[in-house]
Order: sequence, then C-alpha cells, then structure tokens
Amino acid sequence: MMSLQTILEQKVLPKVMAFVNTKTIQAIKDGFSATIGLTIVGSIFLLIANFPYKPIVEFLTKTGWRAYLLQANNATYNILALASVFTIGYYYAKHEKIEALNSGVLSLVSFMVLINHFHILPASSERVDGVIPAAYLGAL
Repeated sequence: MMSLQTILEQKVLPKVMAFVNTKTIQAIKDGFSATIGLTIVGSIFLLIANFPYKPIVEFLTKTGWRAYLLQANNATYNILALASVFTIGYYYAKHEKIEALNSGVLSLVSFMVLINHFHILPASSERVDGVIPAAYLGAL
C-alpha cells in the first residue's frame, strides 16, 4: 500500500508542476513579484500612520502628518492594478521572447479600454461619464 506522500509525489506533483511551469503562470508570478516593492512601500506608510502607540498616532494626527502618510499609502495601493497589468504583460512577452515594453504598454491600454468609464454617485445615484473609477485601479 502506497503512502499518501508517495501518491502525491508520483501522481499529483508532476501535474501541478506542469501547470506551474507554463509561460502564463510564470508571467503572472513574475508580474506580481515585480509589484512587491510598491506593496512594501505602501505598507510602510500605513504602519507609520497607524503606529501601535497611541501618543505617536495622536501626534501624527495633530500635526497633520498622518493624512500625508495615509495619502502616500493610498497612492501606492491605488495603482497596484495598473502596475500588475503592465508587469504581467511585460513578463509574458519576455517569456515569449518578443518586445516586452510594447507588450506591457499594450496590456495596460487594453485594461483601460475594458474597464467602465463611468461612476455612479452613491448619494444621488447619478451617473458620471468620462471618469475612471479608482475601484478598478488598486488593491482596495
């Protein structure tokens, strides 16, 4: 009788590895890995703004620095979707050995074409056209 580990190693693992090693999955992995720096920078601003020591948070709020720190956090997090779309397209093109920068820009333009360019105002339910809602651009 084969153990569970042996079954996993002989039957499941080769199929999983074949899937993981496809160009598409590798491009997604590399693209998200490229955005880690942006995520870390945003996280540092968030940690400083919400420091776990109340007098420091009160000081940051009173001096107005907390708003700047949160704005920096929002600026980094709110462009994560754009950065991810660009880097995934870029790395997919690199794996295919074609012009990577052009492909990254093309994937970014395709993303912008596909998202809705209107926003429904919550208070009045009025539709505003010609805008790009921030809900589609970031991690939040």
